[in-house]
Amino acid sequence: MAALGHPRDGKRGKLQVNWGLVCSPEGRPVSVQVHAGNTADPTTLPRILEMVRERFGIEQIVFVGDRAVIATRWMDNDAYGHVNNVQYYSFFDTVVTRWLVEQGWLEPNAGEAIGLCVESPCSYHAAVAFSETITAGVRVANLGRSAFATRPRSTASTATRRRRRGVSHVYVDRVSRRPIAIPDDMRCALETLLTNEGSRYGL
Repeated sequence: MAALGHPRDGKRGKLQVNWGLVCSPEGRPVSVQVHAGNTADPTTLPRILEMVRERFGIEQIVFVGDRAVIATRWMDNDAYGHVNNVQYYSFFDTVVTRWLVEQGWLEPNAGEAIGLCVESPCSYHAAVAFSETITAGVRVANLGRSAFATRPRSTASTATRRRRRGVSHVYVDRVSRRPIAIPDDMRCALETLLTNEGSRYGL
């Protein structure tokens, strides 16, 4: 059961076992499951939600994930009365960068390895305007030896999905600018964000 995985306490490089704990609104444990230490959330969460639905007879489940809420500013609007397209790149960069900083892997001024953005398309589905709030999340769509592609998505407070962006990062040596392998502990964390449609590619 013990395996290298994504440590929630930041103690990377250690074997771990994952526990799935379900509590009542009062904080009382009502169910517990044990998983191998390298089991990712996208694998366990759907099964746990279905178990909760069947065992406790809950018809409606509201799932709240780890996302960022961004407030639009008056200055974000352009002459057409909606948030200018370029602002979405700032929103998504904030989400991805925040995650990297929280994991301790972003040291732009001191780290031996740096991540370079090599591709960054964005699809627009509907307009957003001040003073709507934007909920942004990120998933990993592709994971390779030295590169990974994230798929940040955003929704506004008054609508369904609005934007979908793809960001491809390649990790390189700071001096030589040659690709290097993604560290094992970072790979484990990235795997927890892999989407079902995600694939692996060799880079």
